[in-house]
Amino acid sequence: MNSGKAKLPDWFDENKITDFVICADIYHELHYHRKDIFSYDSIFEWLEIECGVAKSMLIESSIKCYEEVNVDSIRSRIIYFLSEVDDCNVIDFVVKHTKKVLDENTNQHEIQYAFAHYWRTIKLNKTDEIVSFVPFEKFLSKTEESSTDLTDAIVDYFCENASIEQKKKAIRIVSSLEGLRKQELLRNLGDESAIHRAIDEYLKGASVNSNLDQSLYKIKVLDDKLYEKFIDLYEYTIDKSNERRRILGNWSLYIIKENITKKRYDVLKKRIERIIEIHRENGDYWEWLQDILDEIEQKLYENILEEDENQIVKKGTCSISSLCAKRIYISCILLPIIILIVCIPMFGWDEIEPITYIVGSIELLASGILSFIDGKFKSPFQRIEEYFE
Repeated sequence: MNSGKAKLPDWFDENKITDFVICADIYHELHYHRKDIFSYDSIFEWLEIECGVAKSMLIESSIKCYEEVNVDSIRSRIIYFLSEVDDCNVIDFVVKHTKKVLDENTNQHEIQYAFAHYWRTIKLNKTDEIVSFVPFEKFLSKTEESSTDLTDAIVDYFCENASIEQKKKAIRIVSSLEGLRKQELLRNLGDESAIHRAIDEYLKGASVNSNLDQSLYKIKVLDDKLYEKFIDLYEYTIDKSNERRRILGNWSLYIIKENITKKRYDVLKKRIERIIEIHRENGDYWEWLQDILDEIEQKLYENILEEDENQIVKKGTCSISSLCAKRIYISCILLPIIILIVCIPMFGWDEIEPITYIVGSIELLASGILSFIDGKFKSPFQRIEEYFE
């Protein structure tokens, strides 16, 4: 069966045979009982490699079979297959059925595990599509986290990928709820008070997961006091060497690097240099701390350069737009005058005079409004420059 690519005969209806193979659940029989002739990881892989079925046809048949066959083992294998595919139709389909599975609240463990796998492996950001049904209340009612649980997978996916605005709205919702995992969820959403509390607990010896949630590596620290708490935590991890402090050290240092500013670097440098001095006096190895400072300083320098380049591009674009707008404004002023000069010899002053007063009044009124639009006098050209800054 795997001794070479065996295309389906021309007289086979490829659509029907593909549907049959996917829906008939023959994978179990082939893979578990006939390993000598079937060594593929899935029936989909076999159909694509051995039978030459196009990926697009596999996706179409899989979605159709999921809708038509009410067998958990088949449905779950279809979702596992779709988790390897980047396709808009697949995502729309998965979003629709994820919501359905969550709403039904049944014990379909195979299906739930498959959807959980999908949301833990998907690389695209689809928080806009799921934001309306993220199961925060159900998450809070659970006592512990499970990597195979669909509720946890959806909430974790949202915490990791949501925008700052989406997280702020979620924090307001979660703050009004109660549950054993409330502080954990607020922390994962980036709530500053919850992160403050978590750091204080870590400093007092609270246990740490072997790998902190990915959402915690995407925290945007806007508050300088919270930033200094991460410096506190990093100093704490330097004091002793063990696995727990290593995990906390990696996390805090990542946040420190990703949220560095000139002002924050000055604070960090003073505190790290103080630790370096203590290490040097005690004859301990300290050069690695200086390397970290140098690395962060380099990142800060790169950030400043990038901001300057963006500012230059922005100013250049604004200058071009401003220049075009000024030219259009001058053209609007001059064009009626040119038309009048051309028309006077043709039609005579008596015919043109009323039109001249009307056009002149409109131009004067427009210039006056532009100059005094905020109660302060500025020339129309100044207004144009301010608009495009």
